[in-house]
Parts: sequence; structure tokens; C-alpha cells
Amino acid sequence: NEKENKLFFANEGEDNHYKHKHYIITKATDFDSLYEEIINEISAAVGDFQGKGSGWTIESINEMFLSLVKYEPIKGGTFIKTYDWLKHKHCIINVKNNDDRCFLYSIIASSCHNEYKAKGIKIDNPNRPRHYEPYLKYINMKGIDFPVECKESIIRKFEKQNEVVLDGIGINVFELTKNGKIIPLIINHKTTKHINLGLLRDGDKFHYVWIKDFNKLVNKKGKHTM
Repeated sequence: NEKENKLFFANEGEDNHYKHKHYIITKATDFDSLYEEIINEISAAVGDFQGKGSGWTIESINEMFLSLVKYEPIKGGTFIKTYDWLKHKHCIINVKNNDDRCFLYSIIASSCHNEYKAKGIKIDNPNRPRHYEPYLKYINMKGIDFPVECKESIIRKFEKQNEVVLDGIGINVFELTKNGKIIPLIINHKTTKHINLGLLRDGDKFHYVWIKDFNKLVNKKGKHTM
């Protein structure tokens, strides 16, 4: 659910209002902490208003609105076929999973391919999950559900829990649209080394892929827009 409140301040016949940020509320939300945070934010706004040097004071709060909107997070799940514009670029590994673990397969694919490449080993049929399944046990997914939600706090939690495995590498996520657009969704600015993931969409379904060559992805010979 999404939460929005407004405060209207009387100002010589005019309505002044305060609008605070939206909040995503899930089953894991600590409502007491959230309530306290909102009250503190509103109190600070009232204090700022009265402290502007105008001599005005708050006479009354006339209305407060609570707006609830169903929250539909983007989650990567079962397999989606590679778009035609991506096929000829040979820039992604799209693991053909039949479960909701495409995020993990894409992360592991990056590590495996870089390690094998350094050893001069080529992986045949790299889109098959069997190459990556033995490494799933080394990934810490505590507190992260499948399919993995494309949300910055979730991705950062994953990075923190797997610092040793990732070896300081950050995760970026880009939506790759059917008509060739490349849309940055989550970018890690704290590190220079990244695993770039793509997110494919088919209706209300999403699917993570590993972008193995970002330069090829954005190559001007292909049709794309950022």
C-alpha cells in the first residue's frame, strides 16, 4: 500500500499545504516506527512554517487525507524469451529457468563466466540452469523472497549479505524493453565494478538476465534508447 498525507495551513484566507513522501507498506512494516516517523515529520513541518519569521501561528488543521494505492512491485520470475533486437547482439545470458530464481542464476552466471574465461574455459549452452545450480548453496538469501523484487533496498540487502561472494562488486539493474529501450532502474554508484542485470517484461511477468557485455548492448548498430 502507498500512503500520502497533506496538511492545510490557514493563511489569511488561503490554504497552505504540506505533502510528505510516499511510504510502501508491506507485511514486514513496523507500523509503530512508521507512525512515529510521520508524526515527527509533520511536527517538523509545522515548526518550520511557524518559524519563518512571519509571526503567523497554526490556527487549525482543517483536513487530512490518507490515500491508499495497491502496491505492485516489479519482481523477476520465470523464463521470458530474449527479444529479437537483443539476439543478434550476443550481449546477455538468459537462463532458461522454470522457477523464480532467475535473479540468482544471473548473478552466478556472471561469476562463473568471468572465472571460466580467465581459465580459457568455454561454457556450452550457458542458458541452462544446471551450470549454476551447484553454486546456489553459497548465496545468502536470508530475508529475501523469490521472485526477487526489483527494489533498491532489496538489491542492497543482497549485496551486503553476500559481500564475500561478490568481492565488492555492486549490482545495477536495467529494464530492457521490447522496442529497444534501456531504462536504468537501480544503479550502484559506490563501486566501479558491477554486475549488470537486465529485466525483461512480458505482460505482468518480469525476468532477470545477465548483461555480459554492456558495450555491445548499447552499441549504436543496434536500435535502442536510453
